[in-house]
Amino acid sequence: MARPAAPIILPPADHATLRSIIKKGTHKSRKITRARALLAMGSGKGAAAVQAEVGISANKYYRLKGRYLGGGLAQALEERPRSGQPPSR
Repeated sequence: MARPAAPIILPPADHATLRSIIKKGTHKSRKITRARALLAMGSGKGAAAVQAEVGISANKYYRLKGRYLGGGLAQALEERPRSGQPPSR
């Protein structure tokens, strides 16, 4: 039997931060997509509904959810450093 999914309950401060990220539109598109997905998760929508609404894969959904539950909002929104040579500018 499958275990029930852990719900995402967004505190008011996190909800306000995510709303401001989406409204400003000055952030990277990947960060805005993550913010939209977290807001949809916080509203009580299921995995399939969030994936369809935001346009993300199942893998991205579950990784984002795990990062939020494990490390909080900052860890879920920000990208980790990538290995290898940095891109040339």
